[in-house]
Amino acid sequence: MKITLDASDRQVAEVTARLIARGAAQDPSSSPRDLGIPDATICVLARAHVELCQQVRALHALVEGRDPADPVACAIAHVGLVPRAPVTSIVSLGDEPTAPRLVLAEAKIAKLSDDELLAIYCRVMHEVRDAFIKHSAFVVRVWDGMDDCWTDCTGKVALSTALRDWARSTDGGTRCVSYDEIAYYKIFPDDTRMLWDGSAEGGMHR
Repeated sequence: MKITLDASDRQVAEVTARLIARGAAQDPSSSPRDLGIPDATICVLARAHVELCQQVRALHALVEGRDPADPVACAIAHVGLVPRAPVTSIVSLGDEPTAPRLVLAEAKIAKLSDDELLAIYCRVMHEVRDAFIKHSAFVVRVWDGMDDCWTDCTGKVALSTALRDWARSTDGGTRCVSYDEIAYYKIFPDDTRMLWDGSAEGGMHR
């Protein structure tokens, strides 16, 4: 059965998603019900998510089909977006591979200026630009969620080098950028030391 929504449904879904995200940022233990969101509204949000996934898959099909006569596929290729190969998720519904996503082509990432890369990094990683750039040297680290540890990917480097290393490792900030992905990359000031917090899990934290 095809799920269809009208413009007002989609607006409700977006507002609801933003409200839930804001509530989770303030209190990770909060639930939609704690925020007073009715079950019917959650259903609209779920339907909107499914609709969006269908649209994204259709977009991927356009790009992967490489139809030279299709204006949408040509426009996407023109701005430097390419399909990323499917990645099998450790936690995925029905053990199906996760859907491929459109990412910036490597050549496109290489052409981004330092300011553009910094803007992408701060947006994706929720960093405050002015507080971030006050440091003079940085190190890129990857979090291994299986072993609960950080590993250095670079030595002491300038911000520009750190940003470009991070962008190459994350396909321009589209993957491996959050704790939920098990392994993710982050830039730290070079004098940041990772310490065991003494917990039974043995996790390494700043």
